[in-house]
Amino acid sequence: VSSWLAVALAGGLLAAPMGAATAQSARMGSTESTRVYTALEPALIVEVMEEAGFETTVEASTAQNGSRDFVIIGAQGGFVVGANLRVCDTDDSPRGCLGINFFTLWDVRRGQLREAREASKLFNEETLYGRLQVDDAEASVYYSHYMIVDHGVTRDNIAANLSLFLAMCQVITDEYM
Repeated sequence: VSSWLAVALAGGLLAAPMGAATAQSARMGSTESTRVYTALEPALIVEVMEEAGFETTVEASTAQNGSRDFVIIGAQGGFVVGANLRVCDTDDSPRGCLGINFFTLWDVRRGQLREAREASKLFNEETLYGRLQVDDAEASVYYSHYMIVDHGVTRDNIAANLSLFLAMCQVITDEYM
């Protein structure tokens, strides 16, 4: 077991958020929690994020080719998470978005950028879940995980991905920053 997963499991980081998602699924009934979505709309992601305790806002944009992108920003006690819905309303797919990129940022003092780059490199070597990047110009660390929806996902799968993303954020702050 990799070090981050061992830390996450030992600390109960994965159990609590996933338990909340499971409890929510039980309240919703098996039909809604097991429905397969072949494309995502912002309202579904807002529901999942709000059930995880985030206050959300939605920003939409339209690209020159006419495709839509959405960014959902969720805040919880000063911690901000984004969900960028991508590949939306393409001609050969169902209406909605085929991908979602969960992301967050941490500010880094300019004097700590070298250490942040080293930590980012180590994290990316040790971890297959998401990518950690340093933006020297903005003096920040960016963590993201992209989830594809191609051929379908359930609501529970989306909630589980968000829970694991949040657990990884905790691992990053505890082990790498």
